[in-house]
Amino acid sequence: MPTWPVAAQSTTGTISGTVLDEKEAAIPGATVVARNVGTNVANTAQTDDQGNYRFQNLPVGPYEVTVEASGFAKHVQTGITL
Repeated sequence: MPTWPVAAQSTTGTISGTVLDEKEAAIPGATVVARNVGTNVANTAQTDDQGNYRFQNLPVGPYEVTVEASGFAKHVQTGITL
């Protein structure tokens, strides 16, 4: 009889994205904060030259992501669930 591998449920996840202005140009050097709403633990990253950011191995749960950059209004995205 064959055996089949079984994958366990993951306890971490990734939040990633690209920060763009209203003309869809990348915003390098923006500060991005991913905050676990349940634990209030925050992780901070800076966008790269293409405006990309990535948070890996975040514990599952509800998150909000805040983006701030000089010359731009602060943006908060809520309702993110890992």
